[in-house]
Order: sequence, then structure tokens, then C-alpha cells
Amino acid sequence: MKYIMIHKPLDKDQAVTYPIIFPNELNHCDIADHVLALLKTQYPAVNIEVVSAGFINLDTCKTYGHSETLNLKTGDTDDLRIRLRDYFIFDEVKNPLKIKK
Repeated sequence: MKYIMIHKPLDKDQAVTYPIIFPNELNHCDIADHVLALLKTQYPAVNIEVVSAGFINLDTCKTYGHSETLNLKTGDTDDLRIRLRDYFIFDEVKNPLKIKK
């Protein structure tokens, strides 16, 4: 699998960095372009950027390599950020996710 790390400032001293994980058949640059375009429609005044990119082994949660299309390498803490990310409750959600019973 491939991934990119998105960095979004929240306040003057706070920011969030989160992963987008996707299949190897897709290009890093295409995913980055589409995700950034979507986020910039919601946050036009915020400088949102891709700060690292590479590959991830989902069995070990280890990141490695680099993105040729973005000219970015894997960040030193990317695997830790991915491993610690709560994929069921996302940042800035005002209403809890409703689980169908």
C-alpha cells in the first residue's frame, strides 16, 4: 500500500498531520492533488500540504521508501502516526459517528 501524510494547521501553535492510505495502483501525486483540492474547498485560507509520502506494510505498520511523483520521502515518525491514528473517530468531528445496530 501507499500513503501520503497531510499537514493542516489548526491554530497559530497547533496542527494535525494525518495519513491517507491507498492501493499501489494509484499514484501519490494524483491522490495528493485530489485530497488537497477537496480540503482547500473546505479550508481556503489554510496552508494544507503533503509533508511526506511512501509505502506502508500493513502487517507490520512500517513505512519505507519515497514517492517519485511527489519527490517526498517517508517521514521518521510516519509509521508511529499511522499506528496511533484512531480510524473510527476523526479530528474535528462535532457529532459522534452513528453506528447502525
